[in-house]
Amino acid sequence: MHHNQRAAIDSTTRHIELVFYREREIKRAVRLARENVTGGHSGGSNGHAFVSDPTALEGIRLATELKQVTLSDGVVIKRPERWLRLVSGVYEVLDDISRRVATCKYHRRESWKATTVELGIDRNTYYTIVNDVRTLAKMAACQLGLIKVIE
Repeated sequence: MHHNQRAAIDSTTRHIELVFYREREIKRAVRLARENVTGGHSGGSNGHAFVSDPTALEGIRLATELKQVTLSDGVVIKRPERWLRLVSGVYEVLDDISRRVATCKYHRRESWKATTVELGIDRNTYYTIVNDVRTLAKMAACQLGLIKVIE
């Protein structure tokens, strides 16, 4: 955890924040995973179609969601492309000030003090925005099938 950060309350929030903080690293891991997948045949004798066309194989490979990626420190992110869609979707729907707060917090890893001074907002406004971003991200995670509210 970076200094000047409050501890997240629950494991879901911690995981969501991990994804926001490490978005660039996850993007890089996805890109590398996609580049390292070698061509070959799809299917076989188990009743599936046999595809030997390299263009079709590339299309299948790109259309298939990655199950997981492992980050440089061994952290495993399951369904990384859905998580990346969540992050970009959250940033897209935020208003300008909320987007700027989230960018300062997660991309630039600024303290709340630096962000409030830079944006001319008070501490309560900062934490209200952070909580709203977390809530929106949790709702999006449910929508994308990344987390469950009830088992």
